[in-house]
Amino acid sequence: MKILFYTLLFAAVQLPQALYAGDPSSTGMAFLKLGVDAASTAMGGTGVSNSEGAVASYWNPAGLASAEESDVVISHQEWLAGSSNQYLGVSFPGSSYSFGLSLALSGVSDIERRDERPTAEPLGYFSANSIALSLSAAAGRGSGLQFGATAKLLYEKISFYTANGFAFDFGLIKSLNFHNIRTALVVKDVGGMSSLNIESTSLPARITAGISGRFNPRSTTSFSWAFDAGKYFESGTFIRLGGELNLNEILSLRGGYKRNSENSSGITAGIGITRNRYRFDYAYLPFDFNLGDTHQMSFGIGF
Repeated sequence: MKILFYTLLFAAVQLPQALYAGDPSSTGMAFLKLGVDAASTAMGGTGVSNSEGAVASYWNPAGLASAEESDVVISHQEWLAGSSNQYLGVSFPGSSYSFGLSLALSGVSDIERRDERPTAEPLGYFSANSIALSLSAAAGRGSGLQFGATAKLLYEKISFYTANGFAFDFGLIKSLNFHNIRTALVVKDVGGMSSLNIESTSLPARITAGISGRFNPRSTTSFSWAFDAGKYFESGTFIRLGGELNLNEILSLRGGYKRNSENSSGITAGIGITRNRYRFDYAYLPFDFNLGDTHQMSFGIGF
């Protein structure tokens, strides 16, 4: 009886993440699949080849070597079924090596606890939380080839059950002397987790290739584009593409499309405003099957 009860409890907590993963064989710690900044989310979730600064710790640690100044990014995302995701990242460029430190959190509270007997009122409430603390390093500044790595400490708690683990990311970025084109390859979330009560946790390990570029049709206007394609080790493939129109280096209009096993509608959109060293970004991601819409906001400072 207890085994059934806690199995149902675990399934109830995993539902919001499973809605995103869209695959019955999906792995745990699904929040590791989610983009951490509104700019990348608005561009279809692309970020493998075009990310720089504090968000590169998530997308591709090799991107840390591209930044010219230190960077801080804070992001908040309202997700499905009352869950939310937060991200705090800091990056520090150096002459030989660049470093990044980030903290990603995902949580949902007030989950109803019930057993196999139907009741008008729940037996109680509990919460679920996941945390990833990451340290990244990159090299290759000023060269055509950048490379980086990230080490992550992982923690998950559902009600009073906990699990711990670790993961690694490894990435490369190759710059081409043509329309600011960059190509990239990254392997993410390779590692392991301890069991959560009776449930084993498998990480969403994946490999992703990306290409991006930028051209300036006018001195006050630029257009950037990005395309990512990848494969989860334990499930399906995915593709993501996006574009950004930047006006006067102040206003950015973004859009994108993603196609994979997720239940999103595929369309993404957003806007960004940059003023001196301050940046504000917003992303909108609608979902199919009446699951609702999600919103993400990011704030960044270069120093």
